[in-house]
Amino acid sequence: MCVSRMHTMGHSGMVGEVQAQQAATAAVFTAHPAKKMSRIEAMPGLPNLRRLREGSPIMRAACPTSADAAEQEAIRSKLGVRSLVDLRTADERLGDPLPYPMWDSVVRVRQGTVHSPPVEEASPQDTIEEGVVLYNVPLYTTRRIMRWVLLNAPLWEKPQLLSSLPTVLGLAKPDPDTMQVYNSSLSRHGLKGHNSFLLSSCGPQVCAVLQLMCDQSNLPMVFFCSLGKDRTGVISMLALHCGGASRDQIREDFKRSAEGLAKVKADVMQSLEKKGLDPEEFISARAEIVDEAFEYLDAKYGGVDEYLDSIGFGAEWRDKLAQVI
Repeated sequence: MCVSRMHTMGHSGMVGEVQAQQAATAAVFTAHPAKKMSRIEAMPGLPNLRRLREGSPIMRAACPTSADAAEQEAIRSKLGVRSLVDLRTADERLGDPLPYPMWDSVVRVRQGTVHSPPVEEASPQDTIEEGVVLYNVPLYTTRRIMRWVLLNAPLWEKPQLLSSLPTVLGLAKPDPDTMQVYNSSLSRHGLKGHNSFLLSSCGPQVCAVLQLMCDQSNLPMVFFCSLGKDRTGVISMLALHCGGASRDQIREDFKRSAEGLAKVKADVMQSLEKKGLDPEEFISARAEIVDEAFEYLDAKYGGVDEYLDSIGFGAEWRDKLAQVI
């Protein structure tokens, strides 16, 4: 399903109906190998920020929840953003919410479908056509990745994981101890396993994010997860592929997260360890992670384009994204 920019209606602050975006007209795909990859852009409060390509209206970053009031205003004014795309889970957003002054309205996208937010999540303003739209597009839920960990755990580890089955089934809320056990198991699969899970299990959400990038009314856009490296990195790999970037360029873009997170690396590693994740693995921005993701797509789907076809982001959509990037 195509998702597009939303507008509020009436005085309730509720988001109005989705305006269906027309399919892109057929166009000849033109790669832009001469375009330079973007340098890291310094922006206080928005770590790991960079454009997908030099001059591109689409930017990737880490979550800006630590930005103070002045930094929030600078992010809006200097970058001129019209939309923010939050790839984090609902649990992550609840624990570390994005400050309201950074956005004017909220749109939730689940399974590739747009949902109007409840009144308490919506903007108090009546008209936000010129404002910043925050799209909440969780690529996966906490329980979905817990189910994947349980199914893919070695036999000797399953009894401990099964002790938290009510949480996996959604009958209980995940607590820190349970998440530490599951994150420890996830660490055995590393980023290779995490990215394989994301690509194979979250196709509608991946497609929804890529479609949002194609909507000119959403641009300029910043999309982000917690660190702006893994979930954001997978989306960036696919978007850059659509834009004609070479595999070497995509590797270089991914590796830039090491520089982008350098100032917060110690704090991030401490946080990862506290959560039960392998800090060395999950802070890594090595180029091999890109190769592993594309090798997975080649082996399972026959290639990146074939994967994108399978999730509904076909050739016409890819042509449209290539023109934007």
